[in-house]
Amino acid sequence: MHKVLLMMTLIVCVLNGCHSPKPSIGDMTLTSLQGYFAKNTVTNIKETQFKVFTDEASFDQWLGMATTMGSKIIRPDFSSQIVVAVILPVGNTERQVKWVSAREMENVWQVTYETSGSLAVQSYSSVPIAVATLPKKAPVKRVEFLAQGMAKGTFSVEMH
Repeated sequence: MHKVLLMMTLIVCVLNGCHSPKPSIGDMTLTSLQGYFAKNTVTNIKETQFKVFTDEASFDQWLGMATTMGSKIIRPDFSSQIVVAVILPVGNTERQVKWVSAREMENVWQVTYETSGSLAVQSYSSVPIAVATLPKKAPVKRVEFLAQGMAKGTFSVEMH
């Protein structure tokens, strides 16, 4: 009798869990794009910039392609993707920025990045940048940029 009651309880719990609405929470596919740089028109950056591009025009206003012989740079498909970017301030020390993860939490997407580098002075200035695509899904309202577990920037999103 106890086994039957326990089995019925488990079945009800499983069926209830399958049909109850749940918020959309989980990992997202974050695809890093290589070969892009911050254009000269925007390189006088004093603070870290967080960008979300939903169309080609705004993307091209900020970013350019650094093509070299034999390299193939992937262009984002704005009909099915949005682009996120972290652009560090101009500097003459060795620095990198790279993506760690992306998570969807209801109408908010959280993208996590990390920076690294050394105090070694370079003979030139650079603007480290990380660019990635996320699948375009509605209804995202904003993208939060996180580093070391802390919110560093928030960007409102309007899908085009």
